[in-house]
Amino acid sequence: MAISFLIGQHYAVADLWNASDPGAFAHRTTFGIVSVVAFGFVAVAAIALGWLDWADWRRLTVAGALTYPFYLVHEHLGWVVIHELHIGLGLPSAAVFTLTIASMLLLAWLLNRFVEKPLTPRLRAVLSKAR
Repeated sequence: MAISFLIGQHYAVADLWNASDPGAFAHRTTFGIVSVVAFGFVAVAAIALGWLDWADWRRLTVAGALTYPFYLVHEHLGWVVIHELHIGLGLPSAAVFTLTIASMLLLAWLLNRFVEKPLTPRLRAVLSKAR
């Protein structure tokens, strides 16, 4: 696990930090990147080791249901939202971050509610008949 952590740190910093990048997010520090990757490893380790078994929150079910639709929309549509809010409207970074996360979560919920939930039983029925 330690080797995976170190390799993850190396590639995250190599791919995400560029001091010469004049873009909106050029102020990323290597410390910030390392911290985010470290947090991810600690979170996965805490779950794998059972340290969070006590967590039995109903909201985790909603979060789990939004995981895949959020994955589908967050990057490409997120960059469009970031560009429009930051460059187009000139909003500060904190507002852009908050509004982008909120809009991507809303879109993920809409996809889950109006696409996944209605189509899952139909798709399951069609696939079970195909066997």
